[in-house]
Amino acid sequence: MVKKDRFVFGLSINIVILGIVSFLTDMSTECIVPLLPFFLLGLGATSLVIGTIEGVAESIGSFLKLISGIYSDKFRKRKGFVLAGYSISNLTKPFLAIAASPLHVLGIRVTDRVGKGIRTTPRDAIIADSSTEKDRGKAYGLHRALDTSGAVAGPLLALIVLLAAGVSMGVYRIIFALAAIPGIAAIILIFFVKDTGGITRKKFSLSMASFPRNFRIFVLSIGVFSLGNFSIAFMLLRAHQILEMPVSVEVGLYVLMNVAYAALSFPAGILADKIGRKNVLVPGMLLFALIFVAFIFANSLVIVILLFICFGVYMAMTDGITRAIGSVMVTEDVRASALGVINLVTSITIFPANFIAGFLWDLFGSWASFAFGAILAFVSAMIVW
Repeated sequence: MVKKDRFVFGLSINIVILGIVSFLTDMSTECIVPLLPFFLLGLGATSLVIGTIEGVAESIGSFLKLISGIYSDKFRKRKGFVLAGYSISNLTKPFLAIAASPLHVLGIRVTDRVGKGIRTTPRDAIIADSSTEKDRGKAYGLHRALDTSGAVAGPLLALIVLLAAGVSMGVYRIIFALAAIPGIAAIILIFFVKDTGGITRKKFSLSMASFPRNFRIFVLSIGVFSLGNFSIAFMLLRAHQILEMPVSVEVGLYVLMNVAYAALSFPAGILADKIGRKNVLVPGMLLFALIFVAFIFANSLVIVILLFICFGVYMAMTDGITRAIGSVMVTEDVRASALGVINLVTSITIFPANFIAGFLWDLFGSWASFAFGAILAFVSAMIVW
């Protein structure tokens, strides 16, 4: 564990720097994500193609999240993985500005997600290594708050450009090119992170059987939940289906969702440390189920706005807390590997989740996609409980 000789908000400077890195990277990513489904529609993609691209992009780096965690534990080095992953992602995304077909978008998104696969688990392990067990929720909560603040800044940047220049494929490309600026800044900041590697172990070996039973059950619940947690792109498409809103309003909804997420992540982490992390996680999963049911029946702008805000609340109650729970269920010498298993399960289910959502949407209508997600969220909450 890194020596905690510098503190901000009572947490190691490592956690703060990584939070700022995530802020800048998410600013870069999230000025692209809310526009991507409409960019793809402009390139001639269908709902099923959009779901497939999102699913493949997220799933392709899944095994890297596990592998990078295992090797991070084995060699007790984490920073190199983090630097490589952020560099690959942040130097690739701006090439969307010259994409001419859905296949080009797929290639760029896959490369971007490979970078995420390499960096995510070692980064999460550094956060855990740089915090105490009693402050683990707080540490992840601060990181998610900073990360998601970038997810607010990015769409706001996109919205400003859209309002100033109008909505067109050319303007989308300009926004994608601007994403390079915060991405490069994030890469530079990583050099100031102190490496951590957990405790020394003479011989490293790993299997699922080596993890405690409660951890394996927890991973099962996360897998069930993730299978119904499809891309936010479908929520944006559903909002457009209900009200036929302009793209600028859709981006505004995305911003509202992330404002709620950013504002509540840190308090949710602190609350979880005080009252029990599962006591925050399970209500968050149930809130997700209720939101998806409400999307089926939503018929007004007010309801849609409330649903996007509530979705931000759900993310604050679950995202960082899931990592906090997993990190304290295992010993320090396999911490990154355990976080890698969680990240693998949440990522490997993304492709089938998005494919199933797109398939159900095209075959039966949007209601079937949201009903599927709501049912699995309820089941997973019961498993955790």
